[in-house]
Amino acid sequence: MSARPHQVAPSLDTARVVFVYKSSDPGAPSHAGLGIICAANMKTLRRNGVWAEVWPASCAAMLRERLTAATDQAHERGQTPPTHVVINALWIPTEDLAELACAFADVTFVVVSHSNWGFLAADPLAV
Repeated sequence: MSARPHQVAPSLDTARVVFVYKSSDPGAPSHAGLGIICAANMKTLRRNGVWAEVWPASCAAMLRERLTAATDQAHERGQTPPTHVVINALWIPTEDLAELACAFADVTFVVVSHSNWGFLAADPLAV
């Protein structure tokens, strides 16, 4: 019997989780809070046998480019492409997130709000 893809037979063995946070300098490691949280979550999942990684990105286009490259590379190598993308904080516009979800239909996208709505309401662009 051949292995079934994660989307057909989900399991921890076939999951590949990507934690994404906004970084104005994606080439540099983050010492900011969200980057640290992503790294801690990644380490926890890895200790429990889940393929996890952290990607900084400055915009939705950069995330799309990285997802495309990772998916192509995974297919070339016979590896698992990303199955889950956890976006930390509300920084990708809804329209861009909808486009990503359509372009990568086999990926589960999750947006984590680390702040409560009262706090976010103080920023006119946050909500």
